[in-house]
Amino acid sequence: MTEQENVQVVQELYAAFQRGDFTAFLNTLADEVEWLVPGPQPILPWAGLRKGREQVAQFFAEFAQRT
Repeated sequence: MTEQENVQVVQELYAAFQRGDFTAFLNTLADEVEWLVPGPQPILPWAGLRKGREQVAQFFAEFAQRT
């Protein structure tokens, strides 16, 4: 991908997130995505590593419930 294509993908990712279109957001991610939220889990229960779109979706569901 060119730099401009990369920028377009990131812009589409942010736009999908802003409008609450999590299906489009997740579909923008690679199948083998690794989503890392650093921090101590006793303080930040949503911290940790998730692998794959399904686990990233679970992260957002858990995060929404706890915030």
